[in-house]
Amino acid sequence: MNGFVWTGGTMTGSGTTHLGAGATANIGGAANKDLAAGRVLENAGTLVISGGTLFFNLNNLGGGAILNNLAGAELEIQGDSDLNHNFATVSAVNNAGLLRKTGGGETQFSSSRVALNNSGLVEVVEGTLR
Repeated sequence: MNGFVWTGGTMTGSGTTHLGAGATANIGGAANKDLAAGRVLENAGTLVISGGTLFFNLNNLGGGAILNNLAGAELEIQGDSDLNHNFATVSAVNNAGLLRKTGGGETQFSSSRVALNNSGLVEVVEGTLR
């Protein structure tokens, strides 16, 4: 995929949404965004989360979800943006690239159910990441 803007709704099912190298995508806005039922969001480009909450399995659609930030990719989380999981299945953000926190405010990986598995670089430019 060469890019997208995601402002609300659900990506669900056992497939993979792949953002290609050199592409840019934005996840933002106040409406709920939900990865569910085993969905994988794979970033090989630049993915920006610019507001609101990215949920993993918000409506208990069956199974957790995965966000893979691949080697050479950039995942930028701006401002008060959280990654939250509501039900028992563990979800994960797997970072092999650059995970950058910018803008004021706090970003949280919710409880122990959204795991941050890091083999890349985490950079906090401004704000708090926990």
